[in-house]
Amino acid sequence: MYCEKCGSILMDGECPNCKGDLTRKKGDNRNRNMAIFAVILSVLSIGLLAIGFSVLSSPKTIVLQSVSNWGSLLKSGFKSNDTSITKKIMEHHQIQLEESLSLEIDPILNLGFEKANFKIDYRDDRQLKKSKIDFGMFLDQNELNLDAFIASDKFTFKIKDVLEKYYYFDFSYVSFFKDVETIDSKRMIDIIIDSLKDGIEEKDLKKSKATILLGDDAKKTNKISYEVTSKKLVQMVIDILEKIKKDKELILSISDFYDQEELLILVQIDQMIQLLEAEKNQKSETLFYYNVYYYGFNNIVMEEFSLDDTALQYYHYGEVHEIKLVDVKSKTNYFTMKMKKEKESVAISGFILTYEYHGVFEKNDRSTLLKMDFDFGEKGVIHLEFTESIKEENDIYQSQFDMTAYGNLVDIDLGNGVKISSNLQYTFDQEVDIPEIDDAINVNEMTEEEQFQFFDSLHNHPFLSPIIDFVFLDFNSLMTGDSNFYSSDV
Repeated sequence: MYCEKCGSILMDGECPNCKGDLTRKKGDNRNRNMAIFAVILSVLSIGLLAIGFSVLSSPKTIVLQSVSNWGSLLKSGFKSNDTSITKKIMEHHQIQLEESLSLEIDPILNLGFEKANFKIDYRDDRQLKKSKIDFGMFLDQNELNLDAFIASDKFTFKIKDVLEKYYYFDFSYVSFFKDVETIDSKRMIDIIIDSLKDGIEEKDLKKSKATILLGDDAKKTNKISYEVTSKKLVQMVIDILEKIKKDKELILSISDFYDQEELLILVQIDQMIQLLEAEKNQKSETLFYYNVYYYGFNNIVMEEFSLDDTALQYYHYGEVHEIKLVDVKSKTNYFTMKMKKEKESVAISGFILTYEYHGVFEKNDRSTLLKMDFDFGEKGVIHLEFTESIKEENDIYQSQFDMTAYGNLVDIDLGNGVKISSNLQYTFDQEVDIPEIDDAINVNEMTEEEQFQFFDSLHNHPFLSPIIDFVFLDFNSLMTGDSNFYSSDV
């Protein structure tokens, strides 16, 4: 027997020349094969990563990601529709709303009054289709009170010191809380965002380089630009309407909101589509450009809506969100607002032209605080404070907010300021008591004497008289040029 490798005679089945190398060479072959496999795997991984990076960083992918971000931002704005008070209102058919709104003005402003108050007590029973309203307006010592209710397809009312008896006219019941019922906002947003994405084509995207400022730091970025034309926008709206038509749940939601038959909603959508189809034949014009700025692996830091030399920019990087309205050619900022998230608050700062402002915003589930200072240089400083607190227990929901503005501007000293306060309370499952009025008069059956007495009472009412005089006298004089607003010296 001879060795297959060197041809030497085998001794006891083994080659004397290759005996010592045989184990090592078998190991070398295994290691070499593993090394080759690792190299091939690495090359494939790098290739796949490069292809993936190329696909995920394509202009279309970046723009679609940007559009999706807008969708998420819009959805977050509708979260309140699913919580707390809105949910309770939709779940109960007996609701009472009590609200008071007051305005206090420092006498130094000499506006002719110092206090104004508005109060409303509205009770509604959507199941029995009836409601009751008590409304009051107070200006210093003068007041106006309205007592009214809706029942049996009639609106019955009486105005203190104007109408001593109850009057009514035909009126179909409608709930003040009807508007609380909302269309499925998230579903609608998804349809809009999907249609916007479907309308974007790779060939319409232009890529370039741009350096932008992120705070005080210059940053080199990639810029992707998409031209939005009237024709593209019309087609996108048509696509949105077509998708809405096919969504049965959304059509049902729209039908409930507008209190119309589903078939009528579909007919109206078809009519809108026909009108838009006709618009597609018109000459297409550039409406604006949508630009997306990013760096690295899809790190979007700014979106921009621009037309000619004006641009609305939205920056978002780190904990900072910033909005700018800019004249691009002259690099002039008409307006800026920077919001930086801190531990328990958001710091706000910016400029209105060259005038600086800054403030702080704090919010949690039960309270909100906003403080702003507007510095107009030599012209003065205006301070603004806003607070809101919410209390909720059992079947009662309360909200209290106060807003105060004080400081000085030019020659106007606000003194202790202008203060607006509001207290709002919802109570549930309270019966609505409608009084039985047997001698109420149909307004269509008012005699001439009653009509004359009505208008005379309105004109002489201490609260309404100044308003009527302005609407029918001062406003008319202003429009005709016969007002004392005009000076003979001008």
